Amino acid sequence: MEKSARPRTALNECVKVVVRCRPLSEKEKNEGYDEVRKVRPEQKWYERLSTKPTPDSKTFNSPLQVVKVWAERGAVQVYNPKGQDKLFTYDAAYDCTADTQTIYDEMVRPLVASVLDGFNGCVFAYGQTGTGKTHTMEGTAEHEGIIPRAFRHIWAHIENNASPDITHLVSCSYVELYLEDVRDLLSKDCKKLTIRGQELNGFYIPEMTSVVCKSAAEMVRTMRAGNRNRAAGRTDMNEHSSRSHAVFLVTVETAHRTTNRIR
Repeated sequence: MEKSARPRTALNECVKVVVRCRPLSEKEKNEGYDEVRKVRPEQKWYERLSTKPTPDSKTFNSPLQVVKVWAERGAVQVYNPKGQDKLFTYDAAYDCTADTQTIYDEMVRPLVASVLDGFNGCVFAYGQTGTGKTHTMEGTAEHEGIIPRAFRHIWAHIENNASPDITHLVSCSYVELYLEDVRDLLSKDCKKLTIRGQELNGFYIPEMTSVVCKSAAEMVRTMRAGNRNRAAGRTDMNEHSSRSHAVFLVTVETAHRTTNRIR
């Protein structure tokens, strides 16, 4: 069968940056923060307020606006105690009222669809400890995250395009970057791995465990098995926070018997 030597990338390849503002934690509420959503004709925004004194004053009467999110403009304004407020613009901005389903449909679903067409794709959550990365990516039993939604999306596509002439193979790998080491979270002893590079295929990790999955449920179980092997530790902001970076890789191969082609 014919197989391309170089990974495919989307024709309109680009990096999109999306910001999501999580709800206030109980600790933040107890410290005097509040949040409100305001609506004016043809304009909506979300504000996070603080009743804590500023560094240059011990008390003040009115709440101080510390964060302002314009979802429709993809903009976030942050209070700067030392000068003019900072305004940042993104490809999209979501306030705390946006659910994960909306974010998935608008920002992630097109990316997963391109992967199913044979292109490479990546969703990467970045942020300070306690900002909600795990909640957004993995979710909870009650609120499904982006990763399990992507699993269901992949298998819905496979089931909807089932044909005797088409065969799909879905495999998963899970690695962790911890203290400058790369560990295989799906191996029995979490063996250390080495990142290598090739001119044609780019960076890759040889000897990485690859688990073939036959359903979205199997992919979830594989991810949970790897999570149990992650290195966890206490931090000041979130005592249950993981101290490592994790990458869950999904490879979808589609073989067409009539054309003898794999993508």
